[in-house]
Parts: sequence; C-alpha cells; structure tokens
Amino acid sequence: MRMTSKNVGDLLNAKTVTWGWFYAEFDPITTANGVAQCSSIYNAHYAPFQYWASTANPHHLPPSSPDMIGQTDQANHQYSPATFWNMIADGGPYPQ
Repeated sequence: MRMTSKNVGDLLNAKTVTWGWFYAEFDPITTANGVAQCSSIYNAHYAPFQYWASTANPHHLPPSSPDMIGQTDQANHQYSPATFWNMIADGGPYPQ
C-alpha cells in the first residue's frame, strides 16, 4: 500500500531544494519478476520514501548521471552510499 499524503521530499521538490536519501544496501543485486532484489541486509522499513509513489524508486535505479544526484530523475532522490561517496570524490554536485 502506498501513502497518498505529501512527504518532506514532496515539499522539498516543490521548493526546488536539492535533496537525497542515502541508504545502505539500496543497490539491487538482481531482479525477480521485474522487482529489484537487494542483499539480505536491505530492509525496506528503513527506506521511508519507498512508501509514497511520488518519491518511490521501486527498481532501485541509480541516478541517470552524476549531475542528477539530488534532482528528480529515475532514482527519485534515493541512492546507495556508494553514490554518495562517488559524488564526494567527484567534487559535487553542489550549488554554486
């Protein structure tokens, strides 16, 4: 069941604020029947934005490019810590 109210991510998007939720084990290791399968450590209970269709990333897709981290794209603001550390190593993106 998906929540239908607005969440903090919706409010940040409405104000064009860059944001992201980084969660360990978010990268899928395989798919089964078209559904992302993560490691056994992954617990969807700790991925709050998955409960709203407006901010869900049910297939655990990565950002379409490094420049899209924190923006609305296929990752829908949800990332693995590896994405975070790669972003830091690349020097951004940060508002100028």
